[in-house]
Amino acid sequence: MGKDKEPVDIIVLNYNGLDFLKPLINSLFKNTVYPFHLFIIDNGSTEKGTKEYLDDLSRKRSEVTVHYNDENLGFSKGNNVGLDLSSHQYVLFLNNDILIPKSGWLTNLVQTIENDPSIAIVGCKLLYPNNTIQHAGCILSKDFLTTLRVFDHRGRFESSYKYSQIEPIPAVTFATALVRRNLVTKLDESYEMGYFEDMDKCCEVRKNGYQVYYNGQVELYHYESATLYKLPSQYWQAHQLKNCLLFRERWLKWLIEDLKKQPSFYGWTKAELKILNEVRY
Repeated sequence: MGKDKEPVDIIVLNYNGLDFLKPLINSLFKNTVYPFHLFIIDNGSTEKGTKEYLDDLSRKRSEVTVHYNDENLGFSKGNNVGLDLSSHQYVLFLNNDILIPKSGWLTNLVQTIENDPSIAIVGCKLLYPNNTIQHAGCILSKDFLTTLRVFDHRGRFESSYKYSQIEPIPAVTFATALVRRNLVTKLDESYEMGYFEDMDKCCEVRKNGYQVYYNGQVELYHYESATLYKLPSQYWQAHQLKNCLLFRERWLKWLIEDLKKQPSFYGWTKAELKILNEVRY
């Protein structure tokens, strides 16, 4: 696996997701040539067979570390446990419901972030199992002032052949995101259950003068929120609302001012910006 290179620390958070986790791990070892150390943070799973599988995996693979949380700490706290355990300069957040179809993906992401020291975060193209796009970077929703939505996944449900460029972008999902650890601090634990903490971090690093990049040449499959949807809907919807309000209070005015400076960067036209300028907020 290219032992002369410093490994990437990969953090996978798991909660009762064994049916997704096993294929991810198989595809990770099959299709990753770049050196890595895998930190699996189990977030208090109660699913039968989870501990047996993870203990067996860590015994067989020296590059695997398993940590068990006593309870479900949520996305931010759980991943922060992984950050505390990791030590290398590049860290990859990777959801347990990702599938890696071919090799070269991690090498490509590392080459992108190494290309410019101002790049703090790199995301990639995520596809649904039917080969339509789930995520091709995030742009600002056209109705972000009137709904709870702030960012939209660019290219959603469009052809997988689109958005294959490498470029700066306002934000990317942390379902798969390579970060430079000296520029990306821990995730804000005020956000619970996996909503808006990634958007918060992307805004933070950009406000600090660094860049978020999208690499559309890397394509992974994503089943999207497979773990969250196992929880009662009223539970995760309440957290989604709470997190959205927190994010809007913290970042909305900054986003509006930045949007006015560079509307095309956010996926807006000058005509759309003109309408926004006529709105009081």
